[in-house]
Amino acid sequence: MSERENRVITTLDPTEYHGLERLSSGGVKQMLRSPAHYRQWKDTPLIPSPAMQFGTAVHCMVLEPGKVRDTIIVMPDDAPDKRSNAGKLWHEQFRASAAGKIVLSPADLDRAERTARAIIASPGFRIVGAGNFETSLLWRDPHSNVLCKARPDFFASDGSICVDLKTCTDASRETFMRQLWNLRYDIQAAFYLEGMLAGLGVLPHSFVWAVVETEPPHGVAWYRIGHGALEIARADITNAMFAYAECVASDRWPSYAADVQEIRLPPWARARVGNGTQPQEF
Repeated sequence: MSERENRVITTLDPTEYHGLERLSSGGVKQMLRSPAHYRQWKDTPLIPSPAMQFGTAVHCMVLEPGKVRDTIIVMPDDAPDKRSNAGKLWHEQFRASAAGKIVLSPADLDRAERTARAIIASPGFRIVGAGNFETSLLWRDPHSNVLCKARPDFFASDGSICVDLKTCTDASRETFMRQLWNLRYDIQAAFYLEGMLAGLGVLPHSFVWAVVETEPPHGVAWYRIGHGALEIARADITNAMFAYAECVASDRWPSYAADVQEIRLPPWARARVGNGTQPQEF
């Protein structure tokens, strides 16, 4: 594969994708914190948390149901005690059969299935039609010359829309807006759209999150990112890419600025002061 080609690859498995030495939206977020944080993140193997594994299981059930049997295995409630010789042998055999799979309890499997059904039954799911699921996008940014990668959950065959599935405990609009900024989901959206433009030659008119709660009643909400948020994200991505290119060229990955910096109240705090909700000396 030519490193300079912009590619759309449907056959790249997750392990191969994550092994590619290219900048991802997750890497951009780390670079915006500092190059040192990016390097630490890149060099530290990810150990998925139970919540992450649960989310991956739901993704599989919704987006790639044909792969569920190869992706998820259930630890039975009546598994033998590990302290007995027979129990030790059983657990060794189970670990061997579960290698590379997500292990769920029967209760969590049931909860994941109910979560997936809630998404599929939602009226918004109609936008997830013919298209590409878990497809890898590889491209070279034309401005910074940085090699990039993205793996959207779904995008339509005509490139008109891109959808990302999020599992959470609260899918309400206000909570998701806070999560969007705190976790920089806007960076992910803008980065994926750039990848689609490079790989498909089409800029989708919408990036949509399908957000589902992992506890009953498994509320579902659908949110489209606004153009203003995308513009802010694109500016941050550009800054991160040029910083990344400079770090790669110099092999230096600095942390925060070394000099003393003035710090001021953020806009939201100033607004609270103006409303009289905080002492004026702040």
